[in-house]
Amino acid sequence: MGDKTIESLFARIDQLEANLDKKVEKAQSTIDSLISEIQHSNKKIQELEQENSILKIKVNRLEQKGRKNNIIVSGLKQEEGTENNLSKLQQVLEVNIEKGDLNDIYYLGGKEDKSKLLKIEFNCYWKKQEILRNCYKLKNQGIFINQDLTKEEQEVHKKLRIHLNKAKSQGRKATIRNSLLIVDSVVYTYQQLSADPEFSFSNQQQENNSTNSFLPETQEEGSSSSKRNGNSPNPSDQRKKRPKRH
Repeated sequence: MGDKTIESLFARIDQLEANLDKKVEKAQSTIDSLISEIQHSNKKIQELEQENSILKIKVNRLEQKGRKNNIIVSGLKQEEGTENNLSKLQQVLEVNIEKGDLNDIYYLGGKEDKSKLLKIEFNCYWKKQEILRNCYKLKNQGIFINQDLTKEEQEVHKKLRIHLNKAKSQGRKATIRNSLLIVDSVVYTYQQLSADPEFSFSNQQQENNSTNSFLPETQEEGSSSSKRNGNSPNPSDQRKKRPKRH
């Protein structure tokens, strides 16, 4: 093979390498451009998701505000009519409800629903609270009153009730109030309970007891359960037990 042929082959190889480098550079440029577009799209998606979350929170708050003065009553017979059922509630609860107190009153559910719920919308919040304060008088009456919760609140309460039953099964004093779980005077949020699938009230109670001595006096309300659990009484309890001077 002559020198010219070898030189021609090397030249051809150089040309192929140059063309390949150009194609690689072009491909890399395209990849970089696509990556940039994807990053921009991801950023836009994150912004939209954040905006959507904020909108959901605002909508839920507006819905909560719209339901703030409402109650849902179950256990009443629809055939007796809203006026008779309202009179029955007033009689059992020993609460006076004037027409001016009501914004609206109607049954929920379709025509085929046999067990309908009665929704009462009050014009003012304090009248609703007066009703709720007297709910204990409905015991053994087969009538139940609940707050008018949004779908999001209903889901939260549904999951909180799981922890509520768990706490009660341990012999603890527990209740749900304002979408919060209160166990032995200690307040737990839904987010706190959901963050730890293995959450245990017994372990948490030990942590609360160990930190009670560091809490300011305004927060000592949650430590009332320490005496029932056999722990040392609070300083406030000790002050109450000082012997009388003779």
